[in-house]
Amino acid sequence: MGRDDDHFVFNAPSSSGPRQWFAYYRRQLAERPRQTNFVVSYVLSAIGDMSAQLLEAFRATADESPGFDLRRNFSLATCSSLWNSVVLCSWFAMLDRYMPVRTWKTILMKLGASQILLNSIVYVPYFFMLHGILMGQAIDEAWNHLCDKHLEMLTRAWCVFIPGYFLMFAVVPLDYQVLWISVVSLFWTGNGRCYTSCN
Repeated sequence: MGRDDDHFVFNAPSSSGPRQWFAYYRRQLAERPRQTNFVVSYVLSAIGDMSAQLLEAFRATADESPGFDLRRNFSLATCSSLWNSVVLCSWFAMLDRYMPVRTWKTILMKLGASQILLNSIVYVPYFFMLHGILMGQAIDEAWNHLCDKHLEMLTRAWCVFIPGYFLMFAVVPLDYQVLWISVVSLFWTGNGRCYTSCN
């Protein structure tokens, strides 16, 4: 995108090669990090849930198969993209500001703060409440669901995200950390773990 008389103008790459698209992505990330991370996270999360639903349909019998659930896909993608673009953009930047040097100590401190504080105290309640409301649940129903499933979802998520966050804090540059987590979330959602943990 570029600016033209204070309006946003989309300037897609003139060629469709991977390098051109990656350069375009980097430019958008530098100019509008939250919007870019929102779009990328939404697309990856939607693809992950599509894969999960296809896998569920493949495993189900003809009588059990419910068809594609568009509302579920929208709800999961919306929860992921809002969290990644709004919360994680600021969270990763704050961690990098206070702990800019990569050592074993800072990697483990960032990992602990992200998983023990942010994900367990903030993300899991956020996910259950927003996802529940988007799926048509009443607030008290979403809250009861959170109370019943909080620990189950958290322990399953830790199996995927603790290694994912550790590698990210160890080797991934700050600018691409939200992208990294979006890709990790793609596999988390794609194998159905996310949805089966919250239902």
